[in-house]
Amino acid sequence: MSSVLKRYATDPARHLEAVFRDIERTRMAGLPILNTALTVEAIGFTPWQGHWLGALITPWFLNLVLVPGAQGEWPHAAEGERIVRRLPAGDRGFYGCFEPVIGEETARDRLAGPPHPCPIAQIEISCCSSSSTG
Repeated sequence: MSSVLKRYATDPARHLEAVFRDIERTRMAGLPILNTALTVEAIGFTPWQGHWLGALITPWFLNLVLVPGAQGEWPHAAEGERIVRRLPAGDRGFYGCFEPVIGEETARDRLAGPPHPCPIAQIEISCCSSSSTG
C-alpha cells in the first residue's frame, strides 16, 4: 500500500464510477452475486468535515463512502482495521480498504449486499452499514 494519501479537491463521484465500472467488467465479471438490474453509481457526494461523503451503488454492494478531501486530518486505517467516525446519526465503525487506482480508504460495513473485499484504491474511503453500533 502506498504511503501517499490521495486526496480529492472536487467531487470524486465520476472517478469512483469509472473505477467500479472497470472492476465490474473485470474482477466481478460473471460472478453470481452480481445483480444485473443495477449499475454502478456514486450519488449524493457532499463535503463533510473536509472530506467527501456519499453512497456508492454497484451490482454487488451498496456502501456509504468517505473519501479524503483536499485538506483535513485523515486517520489511517490498515486494510480490515476498524476505526470509528462520528456521523450526524451517531458513531459508526469504518474499515480500512485499498484499491490501487483510487488509493487507501476506510469503509463501513456495507448497507446492502454480500460480504466483499473492500473496493477502493489509493485514497482513504469509508463505507457504511445500517447497524448503529458499528
